[in-house]
Parts: sequence; C-alpha cells; structure tokens
Amino acid sequence: MRASEMALTQLRWLRAAHCLDLVDREQLRSQIVSVQTLPAHPPGNPPIHDWKDVRGLFFTPCYPALQDTYYSVAALEIPGGLDRMDREAGIEGILKRHQGKGHFTPPSSGNYNEHHIDGSARDTFAAFESLRILGALDRVKDLDQWQFRVASHLSSKPNADGVRILTWDEIEAWVCQQRLAEILRERKENPQAPAGSLLQPGRD
Repeated sequence: MRASEMALTQLRWLRAAHCLDLVDREQLRSQIVSVQTLPAHPPGNPPIHDWKDVRGLFFTPCYPALQDTYYSVAALEIPGGLDRMDREAGIEGILKRHQGKGHFTPPSSGNYNEHHIDGSARDTFAAFESLRILGALDRVKDLDQWQFRVASHLSSKPNADGVRILTWDEIEAWVCQQRLAEILRERKENPQAPAGSLLQPGRD
C-alpha cells in the first residue's frame, strides 16, 4: 500500500513518457491516501504508538515516517490527488516533529524509535520537499538556518593514512545544503515565485 521510492520513480518515468494514462489514477490516489495517519488504527495497518504525535504523516510501521510522507505526497501530486489527503494535518504533522534548524525528532516512545525519524539529512530533505509540494514553506520561520546533518555512524572516518573519504550520505547532505542556499537566494530575489526543489540541478 505504501508509496515507495521505487513507486515514485516509476510514476515520474511514466509522466515523462506521457504514459500516465496506463495507471488507474483513482485507485492510486485512494491507495496512497489510505496510509495517512488520521485514525489511531489506519485500515490494514497495526496500531501505531503515539499516533497523535504523527497524525497527518503517511506512515507504515517499520519505515521512516518523514520519508514515507515525502514519497506519498510527491506520488500523490503526479496524478493530481493532493486534494484527496488532509493537507492541513499533513503540514501540521511535519512541523510538529521539527525542533528547529531543520532538525526533526520522533515522538518519545521509550527507547524504541518506531517512526524511524533520526534527524538525518534525508529526513530534512523529505520534510522540505513535502512542505514545498504542500505550499507550506512560508510556515517555517527559520528556513535560512536549516542544516542537513549526517548521522555519526554514517560519517566518514580517517583511514590508516589519515585521509577521509566522504560517504554518500555526506555528499547528499552537502548537495542539499548548497541547493537550499540557492533556493533561498532565488526566493529573496523573487518572493512571489514558487520555491524550487532540492532535486533540481543548481545554476552554478
């Protein structure tokens, strides 16, 4: 039922090839929307701990909630289904997990992070892109201070020769940071223009 990275890539490919008519759009929209956490026990899913703290997010247990939300929102946009979701609940669900400067944390659930929100660069990316698609970036008051962080266990360590070889996660975080700076410059130059995507290549 979940909209995965692969499903989103396939939809983008179909859109680029002008073949979206091969997809049952109504079924797709209904399927994606059914995963948004609105009741305590979403249909077809086991109960969710602290469900009110992730209300509005698209969450399948055992998968990262913020990244799931991004895949779902981005996939829902392609067949024109954003009006089928609870947009306000989705926006509030993302902002509720924001602790400032682009850092996101999970609800307090003892020692177990059921929602797999770790504040990494991918969580920050997912939150930015979801809010952008939902037209809610203006509700983030510290966007110019956002940072894309790399978890310590994914950071590069010096090898025997003292040389640090960057990990892919560090490269992704660096690219996102550069693109965010460019997006903010463009918004300052033209405040009325829609915010660009972190996925778009930079001008430099």
